[in-house]
Amino acid sequence: MTLGPLTMSPTRIHVWEEDPGAHSARRSPIAQPTRDISKSPLSFDVIDRAPGPYSPAAEKLRYETAIDSLIRAVDWFAEAMNGRSLSWHEDVGRTLRVTLEGGDELNAFYHREGPKKGLRFCTPTTAGKKIHTCESPDIVCHEVGHALLDGLRPQFLHAAGLEYFAFHEAFGDASSILSSLTLDSFCSNVLHETGGKINFTSRLSRMAEQFSEAVRLLNPGKSDQNCLRDAANEFFYADPLNLPFRAPATAICGRMHSFSRIFSATILDVLDAFYQPPHFSIPDLKAAAANTGKILCRATEMTPISPWYWADMAAHMIAVDLKEFGGQQTESLRRIFLKRGILSFEDLESLTMERLDSVDLKDSAPDSDRESPTATLLVDGARYGIDRGYEVEIPNQAPRLVRIEVPAEERHKYAEKIARYSIESAFIEGRVGITKNLCIDGAPLMPKNESRTFTHEVQETDAGSAVLRRVAFIHG
Repeated sequence: MTLGPLTMSPTRIHVWEEDPGAHSARRSPIAQPTRDISKSPLSFDVIDRAPGPYSPAAEKLRYETAIDSLIRAVDWFAEAMNGRSLSWHEDVGRTLRVTLEGGDELNAFYHREGPKKGLRFCTPTTAGKKIHTCESPDIVCHEVGHALLDGLRPQFLHAAGLEYFAFHEAFGDASSILSSLTLDSFCSNVLHETGGKINFTSRLSRMAEQFSEAVRLLNPGKSDQNCLRDAANEFFYADPLNLPFRAPATAICGRMHSFSRIFSATILDVLDAFYQPPHFSIPDLKAAAANTGKILCRATEMTPISPWYWADMAAHMIAVDLKEFGGQQTESLRRIFLKRGILSFEDLESLTMERLDSVDLKDSAPDSDRESPTATLLVDGARYGIDRGYEVEIPNQAPRLVRIEVPAEERHKYAEKIARYSIESAFIEGRVGITKNLCIDGAPLMPKNESRTFTHEVQETDAGSAVLRRVAFIHG
């Protein structure tokens, strides 16, 4: 990829639309009005120094792309929230810290708390090629999506279960997809590439092409052929308990990035449903993206923390369409969720108009008058190299709209099984950090690479007990 000279002006910047692409890609930056990060609906603190007037063009491009992407990600979300309150998680504070040069791992991260709190974009070198993850709007908007969802539904970070963690990844992909469609130039490219069939594979559906090129150099089976993940896919829902922990990118497995592709594809299908003939214009596509975001965020707010979150989330999306869009896409949504296996024929049969119409959209806090959203599970620590049992949070609520005909005790047992599966997957991936004084000497799962960023930590409490908590989301 070669970058020619960029003409800078006080009122115009040059940015990448959605990803620089693979090394051989022939993409060019686009000119955009200068963005004032201080006017974003949510506050950022970019700790890296802004390039000066004589800085290299590539350095300016990376910085301006990152700033533009941060604002763009919040803008789509603010429109989707339709006037409802916006905030980062209370542990993040009023301002989200952003580090653009955040180490040499092949990754990018969202941390809620601790010394690495905020967003961190790494600059790895693979096969002699240095990658700046902050120059990809796909990656930046995805990571901001994690932060936005954590502010909206903080329980998802700790409720151990593959559906919650995978939904976080799908929401990040939705942030990339929907924010890119705020650009007229990119909408035009997508319409040209897909012929108006939005859920066909395109630059819109393909996530992080540049990043995935580096991933494939290290592990060819870990990403798709031309991107990290493609939301235009044929994956079908399966009970996580029936899935292997690992699989190549051509199959679904229990890794959250793999499993998330089912719901990412569903969001792309919903976007396609909103973009229908006879109108095939850029304003129509932008309106379809806005409507998709509104349904997604409203349903996300309302759906209880149950072991069957995806199915209940799908039912709530149908209910929101009925309430806010007059049922414009109700039949399309039913077909989409059935096609992806997220809802069954029995689920659809139970979702009568009367049942859907009973949903109160003003009830945006499903945890306020129901069971506690999470319960505590005590796990034997010895098998994981920990010298004592530790606690983990599991989902505790019942679905609101889908009918799961199991007693509360059986619901709890299923939640425990899903939690144990998710925990073991994290240990197998080597992403669990353990406080040294809790480790059993010589234990095979004791973390060997202390410089690696962990997604989970087993921590000792003031009372001497131990808890496992999720502390971060990683990009790949």
